[in-house]
Formats: sequence, structure tokens, C-alpha cells
Amino acid sequence: MDPLEPASTLRRIAALTQAALADLAEAGTPAAVAAVRRSVLGKSSPLAAVRRDLGRCDPASRKQLGLALSEAHQRITAALEEKLAAETALGRPLDPTVPGLPPDCTRSPS
Repeated sequence: MDPLEPASTLRRIAALTQAALADLAEAGTPAAVAAVRRSVLGKSSPLAAVRRDLGRCDPASRKQLGLALSEAHQRITAALEEKLAAETALGRPLDPTVPGLPPDCTRSPS
């Protein structure tokens, strides 16, 4: 087994993160968000493959790559949670084409 090249692995992690965030931005339903979660953070995801390959790295680079992987995982997880929270806040998927809700006129001003 040949050791991983740290610079190319860092570029790969950054590219995978950007692709995951772009896929998440395009996901319009909770089911689509769940599919993105599985494809990006699942056991057979490209980021999981990079994590498995860290053992082939020299110890000096392993820490740097591990931190980059952890940061990528945190960014993607935070974006996933934010997307799900936004879509489920109203109890239905977020549709940016729907006009705003009318004000509640039944309450008197305080």
C-alpha cells in the first residue's frame, strides 16, 4: 500500500464537502435531505472511504487530515440539521415560491 498524499487528500475532502453542500442545497424535500445524508455521511460514502484510508497516512499528516475530515463532517452535519429544521418548522417542506403567511389579525396589539 502506498501512503496517501496529504495535499491531494485535503483537496479531495474540500471538494467532497462542497459537493455535499451543493447537493443539500438542491434537496427540496425531507426525503431528499435524508438521501443526501446517506450518500454523504453513510458507511459507503466517499468521506468514509477517506477516513478508512487515514491508516495509510504517515503519522505527521494523519492529524491534519483527521482534523480536516472532522471539520467537513461537522459542516455537513450542521447544514443537514439546519435544512431539516427549516423544512419541518412549518410542518411541511419549505417552498420558497409560496408567499408569506398573512398576519394574525385576531390578536390585539400588546
